[in-house]
Parts: sequence; C-alpha cells; structure tokens
Amino acid sequence: MAERELLGSQLRRWHPHLRLKPKDWVVPLTAASLVLGMLLALQFGSQKSAGELTGRGRADLLAQMLAGERAREKQLESEIVQLRSQRDKYAKAAAAGEQGLSLLNKENELYKLALGLTPVVGSGIVFRVNDSDLARESSTGAEPFLIHDYDLWPIVNELRAGGAEAIAINDQRVVATTAIRCVGPVVNVNGVPVSPPYDIKAVGSAKDLMGALTIKDGIVDRLRAARFPVYLEQRSELYIPAASVTPKIRFARPTKEMPR
Repeated sequence: MAERELLGSQLRRWHPHLRLKPKDWVVPLTAASLVLGMLLALQFGSQKSAGELTGRGRADLLAQMLAGERAREKQLESEIVQLRSQRDKYAKAAAAGEQGLSLLNKENELYKLALGLTPVVGSGIVFRVNDSDLARESSTGAEPFLIHDYDLWPIVNELRAGGAEAIAINDQRVVATTAIRCVGPVVNVNGVPVSPPYDIKAVGSAKDLMGALTIKDGIVDRLRAARFPVYLEQRSELYIPAASVTPKIRFARPTKEMPR
C-alpha cells in the first residue's frame, strides 16, 4: 500500500491535473514495464549479434591472412628453386670460362712468343762474326772487309731454315718486322745501332742449326773464305730478350676471306 501511495504521489507531482483512481496506475505501469523489457531484450540481442559478427569477422580475416602467407611461402620456395638452378648454371659457366680463359692465355703466350714479344730461354747456338783484320791492312779501303747488312741477312735466313724459334743480334730480337740495314758504317737492327763483333744467338735444335750453317759452301764457308773471323758454339741454355719495339700495325686488318 505504501508503494502504491508513493507511485500515486509521484504521478500527481508530474501531472498535477491528473487524477488517478486507486487502480488506474496498474495499466501504465504494466505498459512501461513491457516497453522497458522489450528495449532491454533488443539491446541484448543487438550486442550478442554484434559480438558474433565481430568474432566471425576476425576469424575470416585471420584465415585470409594465413592463406596469403601460405601463397607467399610457395612463391618464395619457387624463387629459391629458380635461384639455385641459376647458381648451378653460373658455376658450370664459370668452370668452363676458367678452362677457356686458361686455353686463351696459353694461345696468347704462344702468339707473343712467335711475335718475339716475350723473352725466351732454351738450347741453341751462338754464331759470332767480326770484321776482317784486312780492313786495317788494306790500302784500297776497308769497305770490302767489313760486315754489312747483306752479310747478316743470310745468317738469319739460314738459322730460320734450320728451325730457329728465336733469334737475336747483339740482344736485338729479330722478328718479322725487324729491319737490318746499314746507315753509313753502322749496322742498325730494329733501328738500334749495333757494332762488331756481332753475336747472333738462336734458340732451337743445336744440331739442326749447326747443320744449316756449316753445310758445304754455305754461309760459314763463304765468310771464312773472305777472311772474316767466325766462331760457333752450342749452348744448353740461351737467353734471348723480347723485341725492344712493339710492331705498330696501322694499315693491316685481320680477314677471313680473300678480297675479290
């Protein structure tokens, strides 16, 4: 009864013109309770649905992330396989390149050796020739008793015919472009003046080289007949320097075909 009177007094305070009968408060109270219960039920249901939706969304997101990471892992594994394959190819190519480079270096050394661009050592002979003593005794002039360029060229040619692999005159390497010529009373080899005695060294088979020079009526016989001192010696090892001047090629070009 006290609660009813309290509720009635509050209703009359809010609505002073309202006059409620003793049982008139039951209907509005019941309606308010129903409305309040419905609102509470709706709010609880919304929160529950939101919670369910939030949880489901996070699970879906995590599943998508996991799928993406697995795809990325497969991609990286594929890239690793490709890189390993490339590494193996490069390793094989490097090994082949090293072999090819070694062969190329050997060929290059042979070419340099043939061109006289590198010093050499080997067995061979020393051919020494000097001006004739008659040059000082002749009253008609010393010219016929001096060694000239046309005396040295036959010696070089005979040594080449005997298989000489390297030749030098007074340590001037004789190569394909070497010029041996007299300039006044002086002999120039590669443009460098040389003076008698002329030490002509040749690397090759000492037996073959000696045979080429001492053949009957050959270069040695002719020089000795003209009274030029000649000295021959076989050596087990000779040193011949490289060409002092590298040939300059300005006009010649390598080609594989003969021009028409």
